[in-house]
Amino acid sequence: MDRKLLTCGIFIDLTKAFDTVNHRILLDKLYHYGIRGNVHKLFTSYLSNRKQYVKINNISSNFSKIGCGVPQGSVLGPLLFLIYINDLARCDPQAMFRIFADDTGIFFHCHDSTSLIELAKRSLKHVTEWFSNNKLTLNASKTSFIVFRSSRCRNRNLPDSVTYNNITISRETQVKYLGLILDENLNWKAHINDLCIKLKRFFPIFYNIRNYLNEDHVRTIYFTMLYSRIKYGSITYGLSSNENIGRLQTLQNKLLKVLLKKTIQVLNKFTPQRSISTSGK
Repeated sequence: MDRKLLTCGIFIDLTKAFDTVNHRILLDKLYHYGIRGNVHKLFTSYLSNRKQYVKINNISSNFSKIGCGVPQGSVLGPLLFLIYINDLARCDPQAMFRIFADDTGIFFHCHDSTSLIELAKRSLKHVTEWFSNNKLTLNASKTSFIVFRSSRCRNRNLPDSVTYNNITISRETQVKYLGLILDENLNWKAHINDLCIKLKRFFPIFYNIRNYLNEDHVRTIYFTMLYSRIKYGSITYGLSSNENIGRLQTLQNKLLKVLLKKTIQVLNKFTPQRSISTSGK
């Protein structure tokens, strides 16, 4: 933004990501990363000979072998998926990948919209080829891209969609990624609006329970239900304008006043100093 460049972020969604992990490919990757010998045999045994069936109204289907997917609900499930998708970032060395389990973001920057379209098509080409080779499926309907740019920049004829090999992804003005709403100008107004809506839902709950609470209860409720939500991602969205941050601070104080049935002067001993920081700290 400081250099007046366009930064494109493609946010990938996979169809049943954890359920479509190919066991043979996963075991090959484990071997490649140095998990060999008896440990590799242990993982082979862990993934092999799993079966499933369906039961409806006391009628059961036949057992079928499971040839793909990592066991969900287990400690190893997310770890095995991370190992499986770890080399995705190597499919396009000119782009920057940010991978958190099955939430993948691909980023690159350029000077004009024409170059941006070409770079997006190139990334889609490399990514779709990698998914095809690794038996994963891109969910184009839930995959989107966003062009981050300064609010002072004009439209620059930005494309509404990008198409490669019959796969079309559309451009959005904001996207939810890892619990944060990223908008195209990175002013964080959309995220703070969403956070305020979620916090306002506590008002009727707090009014109903406040007569049964002591100060320890209030402290526990504050840190578990309010502070944890406000604190998450504040190192990033805390760089928003004082007006946006002030809205959150005011709403936090009003919720505490409801819980405490007291004036705002007593809030200091419950709220941490600089609980919402505009400095990003």
